[in-house]
Amino acid sequence: MKLRNITLGTATLALAVTLAAPAGAAQIEPTGSDPLIIGHRGAAGVAPENTLAAIKAGSQSGAEFIEIDVQLSKDGVPFIFHDGTPSRTTNVAEVFPDRVNDPITSFTWEELQ
Repeated sequence: MKLRNITLGTATLALAVTLAAPAGAAQIEPTGSDPLIIGHRGAAGVAPENTLAAIKAGSQSGAEFIEIDVQLSKDGVPFIFHDGTPSRTTNVAEVFPDRVNDPITSFTWEELQ
């Protein structure tokens, strides 16, 4: 049994985003006096956070940028996930009850799937 809410598609997207725009590569500055509109974890208020649905909803909502969280699995596979542990958004308590509060980065890609 594997954790829900993490897919190969999002990991592939995470890798593409990471390669296309490495951290710190661009300075984002607002033009004029209007604030930037940034979709936090996509449009997490209308779709599950850090999913393709949330990213699409965020881009369609008028957000100028979409923010996502990319982490590396224990074996080095990039994936999209916000929290430090899997307890809030996955079924880890059912699958790995003794690892509920373990760092999300301590799981291998196979375990995350």
